[in-house]
Amino acid sequence: MLLNRSHLLCFMVGCLLFAVAAPAVAQAPRAVSDLRSLLEQTSCVVDAQVTDIVFGYDDRLGPRTTVQMNDIKPLVGSCSYRTLSLPLLGGPTRDGKFMRASEVPRFSKGVRYVVFLRNTEWFFSPVHFHHVLRVDSLFGREVLVDNSGVAVRGIARSGLVREGRQLTHQENEGGHLTPPRALANLTVDDLKLAITRSTLAARLQQYASLQGIAVGGTYRPEPQAGRAWNRLNDVKASPTTVTPPPGCDPLSQSCL
Repeated sequence: MLLNRSHLLCFMVGCLLFAVAAPAVAQAPRAVSDLRSLLEQTSCVVDAQVTDIVFGYDDRLGPRTTVQMNDIKPLVGSCSYRTLSLPLLGGPTRDGKFMRASEVPRFSKGVRYVVFLRNTEWFFSPVHFHHVLRVDSLFGREVLVDNSGVAVRGIARSGLVREGRQLTHQENEGGHLTPPRALANLTVDDLKLAITRSTLAARLQQYASLQGIAVGGTYRPEPQAGRAWNRLNDVKASPTTVTPPPGCDPLSQSCL
């Protein structure tokens, strides 16, 4: 069949509009084995304040603990969020029990965190596991610690470098974490290798530049469509716990 010029023009314009309107396809997560694979799967690294933590339930998405964040400050990558909502898997179920996904990070209200927002599909957490850093203040100085209260001292090709000693501790009260407190016998000398947010940002930016890594891509605030929390392969017999299956890399959710 022959197309005249007007038909051909309409066909070309229609194709162009479809190409512009078609949403970018989310890439599947892969294993996070080093700093490169972490940054390549990161949309933006941000510093933000937790203002609220809300429990909710959805028949498909399951129990969710939504962490509300504001005062967003980008550290690496370009993002312009004023607020963030992180719907983490876990929380009260309809039968009154509390389900916790073992690898999902935990947050405290009123505390600042540094998080690595994913640019891939996700279902458990929109931020990378084991790369949620809390901003603590000890002896009048800022330190970055992980969820266990262990200080971050720098970066390496293998990833974030942590100190051996735990600096702060938190208790679990009703599904929420208490404010962090310093461990007994802690001295200012224990903080000498701990780094700050600005130092972490500068080193990540330098590494990304030297390695030719473009931190970016689309951050998706909603869990992956087409999945149901109670039909995951990694749901154990216990109604209160979800754990990644054997052989799964919990840092990347590569088996989800």
